[in-house]
Amino acid sequence: MKKILATFVLFLAFSINANAQREEALKDVEALKAVVKIDPAKEHTIQSIFYSKHKFLLQSNLSEDMKNDKFKDTEKKLEAALQPSEFEKLKANAELYKRLTR
Repeated sequence: MKKILATFVLFLAFSINANAQREEALKDVEALKAVVKIDPAKEHTIQSIFYSKHKFLLQSNLSEDMKNDKFKDTEKKLEAALQPSEFEKLKANAELYKRLTR
C-alpha cells in the first residue's frame, strides 16, 4: 500500500511540474505573439522550444556553461522557427529577447 501511495504522489508531482512548464512555455509564446505575428503552424514548434528550455532549467546540477549552451541552442532554434524579419523584430526588443532566450 505504501508503494502505491508513493507512486501516486510521485506521479502527481511530475504531472504538476510538467503542467507548470507548459504554462511557462505558453506565456513565452503569448509574449512573442505580442511582438511578431506567429503562424498557427509554427506556434506549436515555438511552444516546444520554450517548453524544452524551461524543462532543462529545472535541473539542479547545471553549470553556467551548460546553461549558456542551452540558451544558445534556444536562440538558434527560435531563429530557425521564425522568418528573418520576425527574428529581427524580436531582437530589437532587447528585454523580451533576453527573457525568451535566457
